[in-house]
Amino acid sequence: MSQIATQAIVEQNVTSFEVKVALVGDSAQQLRSGMNVSTQFKVGQLQNVLTVPTVAVTRQNNVSGVFVGTPNQPPRFIPITTGATINNRTEVKAGLDGTEHVLLNVPSEPPPSSGFSWPNLLGGSSKDGPPGGGPPDGAPSGPPPGGSPTGGAPGQ
Repeated sequence: MSQIATQAIVEQNVTSFEVKVALVGDSAQQLRSGMNVSTQFKVGQLQNVLTVPTVAVTRQNNVSGVFVGTPNQPPRFIPITTGATINNRTEVKAGLDGTEHVLLNVPSEPPPSSGFSWPNLLGGSSKDGPPGGGPPDGAPSGPPPGGSPTGGAPGQ
């Protein structure tokens, strides 16, 4: 019979749990008192279940759920019933059917209605300067003082 302690033991900033296991075969002969062991316990296996990335699961009004995306519509919060979480995946017991597009994060503002904008395409926004590019208001335009547009000395 195997047992895992319900409370951790902390000694010299090391947290550990006392675990008692029944060893079978030759492995019982290789372990000695005071040895450290790294192991994994397989407590079950889920088959044919729907999972979502754990980072996609959020809470609204004390209800677990995910945001799903649909073309040309804002993201929607869908309440879900969760099951086991293993590594970075969470089981969805109810609420989704597997055809939804689950969002990992929700955009803070809707995309532009035209699909793209020139300032954003070029790495800026209309707030950064005049339309069509160029220096922001108040910034000097043209070559630097005493220089040419190509960066050489005057007259070159």
